[in-house]
Amino acid sequence: MLHQGLHNESLTMSTLKALRGQVESELQELFPEYVISNVRLFVPERNTVKVEAIIGNYPVQFLGNAATLNKLNSQLNAALKDLGMASY
Repeated sequence: MLHQGLHNESLTMSTLKALRGQVESELQELFPEYVISNVRLFVPERNTVKVEAIIGNYPVQFLGNAATLNKLNSQLNAALKDLGMASY
């Protein structure tokens, strides 16, 4: 999921562009009933990414590094499994 763009890679402009596309695509898969817009990625400090997006009319933000994103991915997969939905 989202952590793949950060795992063992430098946060170069091309990496961030690829990660932005991945984030936008995955948000659209997770929330198909909403329009995903204004997806932006920032690097506030080394090996950390801040993601901002608008999901429907709701602005969302999260800040994470590879370890944080791995943990979030595991939690999301567990929740999806509990709900009987496919995991990523």
